[in-house]
Amino acid sequence: MAYTNIIYDHVIDGVYDLMATEFPGTQIRFDKNVGNSFLILIESDDFSSLLANGQIREYGLQIIYEQKVGAYSKSTLKEVTNVIERVKELFKDNTFEKSTYYSDMMLTENWEAVNKNWEDVVDTWGGEIQRWIDGRITSVEYEQDGDILRASLNFQCTVMEVT
Repeated sequence: MAYTNIIYDHVIDGVYDLMATEFPGTQIRFDKNVGNSFLILIESDDFSSLLANGQIREYGLQIIYEQKVGAYSKSTLKEVTNVIERVKELFKDNTFEKSTYYSDMMLTENWEAVNKNWEDVVDTWGGEIQRWIDGRITSVEYEQDGDILRASLNFQCTVMEVT
C-alpha cells in the first residue's frame, strides 16, 4: 500500500525549509535546544473532515526558540522578540500562496482537486509548491529559565490529503 508521510514530508519538512532559509546560521533541531537554537516538536494531528477524494487534517507543531543571554535585560528581551517577530512574519507570508501537491493531484485556486503531472503543476504555479494551507503561528509564550530566554510558538496548518 503506497502512502505519503504527510506530517513529515509536507509539514515538518516545510517548516524546516522555511526556517533554515530565514535563519541560516541558527541550528534547527528535533531532539533538544542547544545554545541559540530552534526545536521542532510534533504537537497534534487531527482529523477535520472526510472528502469524496481524500480528507482534511489539521496539524500542529511546537517551535521552541532558546537564546542564552547571560543576564536578562531590555536589550536581550528585544533580541529574542525580534527573532520571534521574524518567525511570525515568515509564516504570515507563507499561508495560502501556492498549490498543494500530492502524487498526481493538485488543488486549483478554487480548491478543485484535479489530476496533473509534475510539469503541469510547476508551470501552473511558477515552480513553487506549497505543502499546507492556512499555516499560522497561533500563540507565543515567553519564559526565562536562569540565563535562557525561551519562546514557545504554536504552529497550526491545514492539509488536504487527496487520494
